[in-house]
Amino acid sequence: FTLEDLVVPSFLLAQAWCAWRLLRRNRIDVIHAHWLIPQGVAAALLQRLLRRKVPFVVTSHGSDVIVLKGAAMKFLKRAVVSSSSAITVVSDAVRNALVADCGRQAKVIVQPMGVNLVDLFVPGKVHRDTQEILF
Repeated sequence: FTLEDLVVPSFLLAQAWCAWRLLRRNRIDVIHAHWLIPQGVAAALLQRLLRRKVPFVVTSHGSDVIVLKGAAMKFLKRAVVSSSSAITVVSDAVRNALVADCGRQAKVIVQPMGVNLVDLFVPGKVHRDTQEILF
């Protein structure tokens, strides 16, 4: 093993430790984890370890579902999906990739992020001289 091999597991454990401390000290009703890996893994780990089961929602922004491949990643994704109360994703493409990997279609809600600029900001027509130098 190299030191680099320990970065992600250490990060995951540190997140779980900090979340556990927050849950112990405060009356938290729900956890919202961004990304299935690593934050969703930390939330799923806490879900299994705590006496008081705090429900958690996980949001996938895409890279965690589409880029992280292989048997180990699929195992982690499935563990998070099965433990979560709900899953939101940012697009139909991410939803389809997640359902293909993990099933549980009914739990996945598509909630796009951002603004539809086509309907909100339609630029007006401006007459420009094609020979004009702007700078």
